[in-house]
Amino acid sequence: MNEPQKFCPNCGHALHADTQFCPQCGYALSGNAPATDIPVEPEATPTTTRMATTTSPATTNFISWWWTSLKRPGQPVAGSTNLFGILNLVLMVIVNTAMIASMDNRYLHWFSDYPAYLKRIPGLTLRFTAITALSEGLIVLVVVAIGFGARRLLDRDQTSNSFLEYVNQFGHTVTPAVVVSILMLVISFFQDGTYGTFIDASRSFLVPVFLLLNASFIYSLVHNIKTPRFDKLYAALLGQIVVGLGITILVNLLNALRLFPFTL
Repeated sequence: MNEPQKFCPNCGHALHADTQFCPQCGYALSGNAPATDIPVEPEATPTTTRMATTTSPATTNFISWWWTSLKRPGQPVAGSTNLFGILNLVLMVIVNTAMIASMDNRYLHWFSDYPAYLKRIPGLTLRFTAITALSEGLIVLVVVAIGFGARRLLDRDQTSNSFLEYVNQFGHTVTPAVVVSILMLVISFFQDGTYGTFIDASRSFLVPVFLLLNASFIYSLVHNIKTPRFDKLYAALLGQIVVGLGITILVNLLNALRLFPFTL
């Protein structure tokens, strides 16, 4: 009758009856516990299980991101590209420009009784639109640059966002202003009257947009700063003063160059 198969008590490798050392692990069988005939189960090889990752549509789709920012403007979408915030700011400039250009075009057609002047309307409208877009774009750039600089100054630990991250955060908060701009654009299609009416309507339409932008500026300036150098209220006031000075200087410069829309 054959003897039962022996196994190394250390690693479970099959052995001959007269083996002194396990050829697999080098375990010395002499003077130790005898080899066992019960095989040792080999250790299970760990397997890596890949978890299925899901990506929120708001991080990859601008429309979903925009809708999320409208519902929760104070909570930036984690993982979204910084490009979305920039696109939202560009969208706001385009809508505001279209609103002012629409009212300007309706005002110019008020001179339809003068054929010679009527021929100049397309060129005047195009120039006015281009200058309006340039002015608004520069104003937004000044506001963003001052806001980022003020935030860096306020943050004692310098853990605040990079410039592009700040632009994305600021762009996320301006979505309500974009909505108001769209509503004002629709209303502008029904405006008519004299030049004075046009100026008054333009300024009145831009007031709620600027108020919302002001709220976005303050929120983006102080949001999520853990260790401010000084009180956040004073930081917001200082930021408002600097932004006001910056925009005033910019508007005066554009006026001097005749590049501000209301001085054409």
